[in-house]
Amino acid sequence: MNGAIFTIEDCREFAYQWFVHRGIASSDADDMTQHVLLRLHRAIARGQELTHAYIIACCHSVLNDHLRQRHRELPCVSLEACDNYCVIEKGYEDAETRLLLEQALALLSERECAIVTMHYLEELPFALIAERLGEPTERVKKACQRAIRKLQKWAQSGGGGG
Repeated sequence: MNGAIFTIEDCREFAYQWFVHRGIASSDADDMTQHVLLRLHRAIARGQELTHAYIIACCHSVLNDHLRQRHRELPCVSLEACDNYCVIEKGYEDAETRLLLEQALALLSERECAIVTMHYLEELPFALIAERLGEPTERVKKACQRAIRKLQKWAQSGGGGG
């Protein structure tokens, strides 16, 4: 596979072996190979030639996307770690809502979390929050808007597994 142009069929085994050689589990390597093949199909539709360098670049890109996605995923908390929640039938929804809120707030930076908490939970005006943080009011408002957009995006993507 050096310098020549290849068909999509030639690329399947190469991509799979490329991922496996880098320590990717077989099932993940299969999935990532499929993503590479989809990208290669799109490249062919654009008139791109499938060279060795292009195939490797696609593999790198898919691997980076996979690693970024894994980094974004919220860690799963064991039931033992949640023993501070006394979940009874009546309080189940409150505990579930609190866990979802904690997961959502964990997506934010410490500063964003503080701003959202002060504004929405403590009901403080932006001017007072800005004074406490030693920042201009407009900067605090913008940070709050960005944080809310992050939370909305998380919720729209089925945040919390729901």
